[in-house]
Amino acid sequence: MAVRQVFRAAGAGAGVAVAIGTAALYIDAPIADNDDETFREHRISHPRDRFPAFVSAAARSVLFYPTTLVAKVYLGKLNNFTCRNEETLEKWVLSRPDHRALITVTNHSATVDDPAVLAAMLPWSCARPSLSRWSICSQEYCYAKGPLLSTIFFGSKTLPIKRGAGIDHPFLQDLFQRVQDGDWVHIFPEGKIVQGGGLGGRDGPDAATIGRLKWGVGKLIARAEITPVVLPIYHVGMDKVRVMPQTPDHKLKSIVPRLGQRVHVLVGSPIYFDDLFKKYEADRRQGVQVRR
Repeated sequence: MAVRQVFRAAGAGAGVAVAIGTAALYIDAPIADNDDETFREHRISHPRDRFPAFVSAAARSVLFYPTTLVAKVYLGKLNNFTCRNEETLEKWVLSRPDHRALITVTNHSATVDDPAVLAAMLPWSCARPSLSRWSICSQEYCYAKGPLLSTIFFGSKTLPIKRGAGIDHPFLQDLFQRVQDGDWVHIFPEGKIVQGGGLGGRDGPDAATIGRLKWGVGKLIARAEITPVVLPIYHVGMDKVRVMPQTPDHKLKSIVPRLGQRVHVLVGSPIYFDDLFKKYEADRRQGVQVRR
């Protein structure tokens, strides 16, 4: 009887923690920028999260642990999932110096690249919300369909991004603040899903002059007051797995996943930028003043 009461009390306590955390996520969740006064007023009233991370940890756990389980079973057991040098990523996720951020950059070939690839590759010890990555998603998919969906995506540690708004938009500054806080930030510099192999990103004549990849990740690195650890990751095969596969114009083709496909992930070595920082030291601006 005593043991049953203990379990009931623990269950009730966990339920209360999840409820409080969900409410905190609902209040702190960003809203889409529709170029109106609502967004500007929200920026003024919500310059930063109102609640500390531990308040929402229980609610985020309800999202992170089941997602990790599904990724490990589906990719790790029902498909042929292999990794190389994943211990380097694990090392920097678990044991970075205080206040030093981790930025991982990777190609984007399927809707569920994030979080599926990372969740399948890393050990369970990295599934804790406090250690998990911050990522970005297009606001029209994640933050423009009502507060419930916004709460879920914010609970999954994603932040909105507005396509075509430039590298000085407040959303990118919100992501940069996570870098300043020393968190792990995961980003797709191609800026869109690219299937069929090869490097995607910017098209047209600008690609030859300013490069194919988006500039936002460069700004995150260059402006950080403590230089982050930057790890490149490349994976192949997620487009063949066909979890929510898309057409070239980003229309959903099917919700039926395939099994027995080969997915391989390669984690590179850290990239250092000391030579570039030294060369452009006079022009480098560090830190950020969050715009409202």
